[in-house]
Amino acid sequence: TYLGVEVLRRPDGTRAGHVAVYLGRLSWIFAVVDEGSAVGTFDVEVVGRSGDRHPSGTLSIDQDRRGAGLVLPAGIEQVASVVLIPRGGGDALEGRLPAPPG
Repeated sequence: TYLGVEVLRRPDGTRAGHVAVYLGRLSWIFAVVDEGSAVGTFDVEVVGRSGDRHPSGTLSIDQDRRGAGLVLPAGIEQVASVVLIPRGGGDALEGRLPAPPG
């Protein structure tokens, strides 16, 4: 299992918010975007350690609350990053998880 909060970054490396990630029996994420970052509907992809991409649902983040969460599909265990892809276009936001000890 894993529980952590990771920084969401734009492709240029600047901070856009953060994502809380819990990987366990019922895995979930909760993303919060900073003031000045894009809001709206985001498609969520989970990237595995081998680079495989798993579409995992959508988040609707509005201007007032600036955050939203979802339960991840079953079977996702080895996670390298969580990617939020804006439906209206624009930069994807990525939160990279630390590599497991090993």
